[in-house]
Amino acid sequence: MNTDNIKRGTDTEQAGDTAESSATLSDAERIRALRKRGQHQAAKKLAEETARLKPQDAELQYEAACVHDYLGLGAAAIPFYQAALAGILPEALQRGAYLGLCSSYRARGRYDEALALINEALSRFPDASALKVFRAIVLYNLQDNKQAMATLLEVLVQTAIDPEIREYERAILLYAKDLDRQWF
Repeated sequence: MNTDNIKRGTDTEQAGDTAESSATLSDAERIRALRKRGQHQAAKKLAEETARLKPQDAELQYEAACVHDYLGLGAAAIPFYQAALAGILPEALQRGAYLGLCSSYRARGRYDEALALINEALSRFPDASALKVFRAIVLYNLQDNKQAMATLLEVLVQTAIDPEIREYERAILLYAKDLDRQWF
């Protein structure tokens, strides 16, 4: 007897549950469910089949982008991210799409496009720490190391829970404003 069946029900029951629940899920939800189960190739196949048929479904386009990115196919993810951002996404997914597309641009050396996109994202989500960190990475790639470091220091102070960092918050923020300044 398969002990997994004791914990999760019989294979037949599981298959029936999956088939029944799949019928009520959107394509994007089905892709997410496959990814959650570690079935990334199946998720990619479903994403490619359905995204082509529903180019206006922004959430589906986003899920297609994510599965391609996860599988190391960032170049293929770019048009999906672009299509997702052209549509209407829930805020959390929109932030993820900006971040994913920025990351894909950056990874391909398209630094100016990445910076323009991340600046657009930050104009919509000015408090998004992850977007700020990715902006710092792009700034580094563009040789603006001073601004990159200043941005990272500001994010560190804003997000730190470490009491030692909190103790030196004022000094860190002061240095972040002008890393080259010296006091005599």
